[in-house]
Amino acid sequence: MVRRADPGGLGGTLLAAAGVLLAAAPAAGRIERARTVVFEPHLGAALPAVGFVAGTVNEDYGADTFVFSEALQPAFLGGLHLAWLFPVGGEDGRCLLGPEAGIDYVVWNPDVPGTPAPYDHDVDNLDAGRMRILAGARLAGVWDWGWILGRLGLGPETANGWWENYGEIHGDTGAFLQVGFGLGVALGDWFVISLLVDAVLTFHDQDEGTHPDEWREFYFGYRSLEFNLGIGFGFLL
Repeated sequence: MVRRADPGGLGGTLLAAAGVLLAAAPAAGRIERARTVVFEPHLGAALPAVGFVAGTVNEDYGADTFVFSEALQPAFLGGLHLAWLFPVGGEDGRCLLGPEAGIDYVVWNPDVPGTPAPYDHDVDNLDAGRMRILAGARLAGVWDWGWILGRLGLGPETANGWWENYGEIHGDTGAFLQVGFGLGVALGDWFVISLLVDAVLTFHDQDEGTHPDEWREFYFGYRSLEFNLGIGFGFLL
């Protein structure tokens, strides 16, 4: 006597096998999300590499014109970045790659060199800020405990300020290139706290054909290498 196959039993077996595969996939190291949106505020400090800071004010501007590069000092850094990451490297890959955008703001309050005669100020106080708008990419290697990431970005940087004794001063819009790394520790399925380190090259040139009407006209002409150190708070959406 020939026994007929039980379609119900076969279907149950297939469902059970599918369940085992789905349960085993994360254990095998697959990234569960098809994409990961990272919402990451961060706080830290911008540290100029003094030996690589140079002013771009032309020599014919005169000795009494203050050079902005002399005012670059360690400063407070705050920002907000957003990345949209996708898994790469095959089904068992543990890497995420995708575009990143962000806004960083550097604010500092340096004492700048003294003014020329007939004024007798040894130093003047400057409230200044620089805003960077970044577009680039982020690559993250993911482990059970967190991630190691690298990122690359560029964009415009605007510089402006307010001189204590003489009011608003001239600003400038330049460009920057940023290369960064990070080490993050996962504190849950949706939150990662990261140590972020970035090297930032900035480029600001003086407008050709201009000259300060007075010595106190402050010119933001500089090129610099800076290092950003910060703590990022990554929310995975």
